[in-house]
Amino acid sequence: LVWGACTHPFHLPCIVKWTGTQNRAHCPLCRRDWQIQTETQ
Repeated sequence: LVWGACTHPFHLPCIVKWTGTQNRAHCPLCRRDWQIQTETQ
C-alpha cells in the first residue's frame, strides 16, 4: 500500500492506473492533489 499526503491508502498498481488516466493527478476519494506521503507518522 501507498499513502497519499491526504492519508488515503491505495494499492500501488491501482493508484498508478488512476493517476495515469487523469489530466491532473488527484486522490480519487478527496480530490486533493496526489502526492505519495514520504514520511511515516
